[in-house]
Amino acid sequence: EVLAVDIDRGAVRAARENAAANGLAGVIRVMEGDLARGIRGPFAFACANILADAVIMLAEPLKPLLLPGGVLIASGIVSERGQDVEDAFVKAGWKVIDRKREGEWLALASEA
Repeated sequence: EVLAVDIDRGAVRAARENAAANGLAGVIRVMEGDLARGIRGPFAFACANILADAVIMLAEPLKPLLLPGGVLIASGIVSERGQDVEDAFVKAGWKVIDRKREGEWLALASEA
């Protein structure tokens, strides 16, 4: 099962439509909400394509939602903010295991 969460009602609607159009409505559960509230894990994998400030804010609340050794991919980070995000993740107890940069954008993989 896949859980998709977004705070934007339009994005939630589009995700539901895309899941249904691809025959995955029974596999992907899409909900409107905040990753820091109302979500229960544990999950083996999570991804968040959001701006650096949001990733930093979620560094601590997301960690207990992942299984030990679970991986979070955080993308949508402007590369100049990458060190800020990495510092927040390390402070919250994550182990940054990989970094990918494409142009001005950065993605970080971190292990719980």
